Amino acid sequence: GELVRPCVAVGLAAEVFPLKGKMPGWDKMSYGWHSDDGKVFTGNDAFDLKPGGVRFGAGDTVGCGIRCDPRKPSSLTRMQIFFTKNGEYMGMAFPRHGPRSTRFSEMNLATVLPFHKFYPVVGLDAPPTLSVEPNFGTSTPFKFDLSRIDDLVTAELTEILDLLRARHITVGSRHFL
Repeated sequence: GELVRPCVAVGLAAEVFPLKGKMPGWDKMSYGWHSDDGKVFTGNDAFDLKPGGVRFGAGDTVGCGIRCDPRKPSSLTRMQIFFTKNGEYMGMAFPRHGPRSTRFSEMNLATVLPFHKFYPVVGLDAPPTLSVEPNFGTSTPFKFDLSRIDDLVTAELTEILDLLRARHITVGSRHFL
């Protein structure tokens, strides 16, 4: 038979997300970065953090976080879910690379995050011998330096807004021409 690659999914899920039977990202109330294909999933959307995707596996340290800036007016610039691998910023959960990159994600953070508590979640579609070691930053520092997140996200947001303008896409009440 065909060799099935184990999958670990790291991400965030609302309190209504089922803890059994679904991987993170397989419904609109969660985001999940999947190790087997390197894609980020949310609802019916799947996209790459970087062109070609970024896979992870044994020995890698991956992270997921939310960066919030209450001073910003639009949902895109106010809240961003981001991912890291081995201490390096991998990007925001936004469809920029791959076939879904021409439209804004159906998962609108402005309509979901304010109304639901989100929690870290790890999904395992793997043999029971596979284990993960969570780190919530309380006893062991994160491998990623969080002091860099504002600069990294701002640079990526600028890139995304330029892409939207080039494609004449509307986000919220702003039309990018």
